[in-house]
This record gives sequence, structure tokens and C-alpha cells, in this order.
Amino acid sequence: MDAAFGSWWERGVCRGQDAAYFFAPSYFEKRAEKNAREAIAARRRSSEKPSDRVAAGRARMPDMNDQRILDRLGELGIGLPPPPAAVAAYLPCVVHGSLAFVAGQIAMSDGVVLHPGSLGNQVSIDEGVDAARRAALQALSALRDALGGSFERVERILQVTVFVASEPGFVDHPKVANGASELLAEILDDAGRHARGAVGVSSLPLGAPVELLMTAAVEAA
Repeated sequence: MDAAFGSWWERGVCRGQDAAYFFAPSYFEKRAEKNAREAIAARRRSSEKPSDRVAAGRARMPDMNDQRILDRLGELGIGLPPPPAAVAAYLPCVVHGSLAFVAGQIAMSDGVVLHPGSLGNQVSIDEGVDAARRAALQALSALRDALGGSFERVERILQVTVFVASEPGFVDHPKVANGASELLAEILDDAGRHARGAVGVSSLPLGAPVELLMTAAVEAA
């Protein structure tokens, strides 16, 4: 007996017209159909691999084409900087399976930190945005280099974290981080849209105003 039906019967609710409704064949037929549908759905879920569920939920991105991305950079009037070299004991990018982790990038130009200082003091928001854009370009260059000098294996950017050196009371960290986020979307379309964190800190290496970390999904080798 259906549990809900049994509880109604025990409380004496099911009487008269109510009883006629619940005992009508259509009620039990509908219950049987619903139970059958739920059983089929449960069997499908139990036989489905976790990887199948991930694949089904993953947004399909346009195929990456290295030359197309380089052409897009040219259309935007942007040059991809040379792959950044590590300035301490770390690797610029580590690829493991289907993930690529780009080490923190601080905006550099000709070996010199771009717009050194803190937001809310020596560095304006526009300069912070410019630094974030440059750091994002360096991250893309490091990613491309780690994948053999091509964007072909990139599936999408997953996560970007932007650290902003700022004075107490500065609250526009997201505006600074938008410099990186908007540029990645301009270059890679939907594949460049990502989850993000924008974090204020008291200082960054070499006096940089911005440091950017990136994680990307890539086709496993």
C-alpha cells in the first residue's frame, strides 16, 4: 500500500467521495506509471559513469585553432608576449592530465614590472586594469608554450585568480580583475569565460600591482 495512502486511511480521512477517488483504477494506474518511470531513471543513473555525467554537463566550445587565435590577437592590436621565464624555484606552467596550471604572472615589459605600487595609492584603477591584461597575456603565452607552442589542445579557461596589491579601504579589486577577464573572453570567446577570484593583498613580488593565476582545461596528451 502506498505510504501516504496508508497514513490517510489510518487517520480516517479517506472516506466518502475521497475513498471513491483513491480506490478508482486511474489512481493506481498513475501511481504504477510514476513508480515505473522512477525505477527506470534510477537504473540509468546507477549504470552511468561519473565521466559520462561530466561530459554531458560540459559546455561545448568551438575547436581551438592556434592560427585563428593569433589572428584574433592581431585584430585586437595585441601581440602575444614571449613565454615568461620563472623568476624563482617553480615552473611557469604544469600540465597534468586534462588540467594546466599556470604559475602566478606579474605584468612585465622588457624585464621591468609594469605600474609598480599599490592600488589606491601610487597606481590608478586604469593602470591596474592594464597590468591585469598584461598578466593574462603572459599566462596565455605560458600555457601555449607548455602545450608545445600551440593553443590546439586548450579546451577552455576554468579559473582565474587575480591578486591586487592595494591600500586599506580600496574596494575596486573586481574592476582591476575585469581587465584580465574581459580580455580572455575577447580572445577566446566562450572558452575564455571562467570562474574567478579577486583578492586584495598588502604587497606582491617585485612591487607588482597585480598577480594572476590561471587554470585551464586541456586535451590530455
